[in-house]
Amino acid sequence: MILNFKPYAIWLASSLIGIFSTFHVVKAQDSLARPMPEKANYVKIEIFSIGASVDLASSGGKANAELVGSRQNVAFSSNFRLTHLFSPKLGWYGALKLDLLKEKKSPYYDGIPVGEMLMQLFYGGYTPAVAAEGGLIYRIEKGRWDIHPRMGFGYGIFLLDRDSDKSKPLENGTVQRNVYTQRASGALLSLGLSSHYFISRRSFLSFNIGFQQPLKSSYGQLDTFLNDVPAESKRYSSAGIGRDLNFGVGYGFTIGKRKL
Repeated sequence: MILNFKPYAIWLASSLIGIFSTFHVVKAQDSLARPMPEKANYVKIEIFSIGASVDLASSGGKANAELVGSRQNVAFSSNFRLTHLFSPKLGWYGALKLDLLKEKKSPYYDGIPVGEMLMQLFYGGYTPAVAAEGGLIYRIEKGRWDIHPRMGFGYGIFLLDRDSDKSKPLENGTVQRNVYTQRASGALLSLGLSSHYFISRRSFLSFNIGFQQPLKSSYGQLDTFLNDVPAESKRYSSAGIGRDLNFGVGYGFTIGKRKL
């Protein structure tokens, strides 16, 4: 199976390269006018960033694609991020992302409704999709602005794991048993860019964009048995499930002062 996420990766890479080039030109011109201050090492805590997550998965009418659930095109997204700037050029970060999805379940899922009632009670009918990641950032600083291109790896729950096992008698007396399984979680690659505007030496506004690509295929599988004898097995898998582009704005503070 060929994954068609190359256009999104090319677009994001081109955008990052363009931003890098622009800021390096500005930095070079500004250095002719005045010396740049030495970069301080400190910790940033982005206590919240809220925005949207855009689904980039596409089954494209592929056979058995309905074996896996799907989500709406645009969902609410929130982030928490901690960044440690440990050198003049680099830093590391850890982040937690939560999306609230309106999941369309597979028609082959025939589960107990108690779980759905609990989701309605705690999340208003939405499905939580959680991703935790960590990685490296590059430091670009200009006046009150910080630009942090980043790359990291992590683990995500893109859709809920679902299982059902139901039997029913047929007209000819045969008992048909359908066993359904959905697994949609795993390792992921994350690329992104954070822009921070400092309103004081210890607080900033943030503007974020990120691209998430699962490194493991999610799948849905249906096994049918007749009188406990295997009769048919169908499976659909894709590494596009969980691929998204997310945007957000937020607020954060620092432990240690940034030079303005």
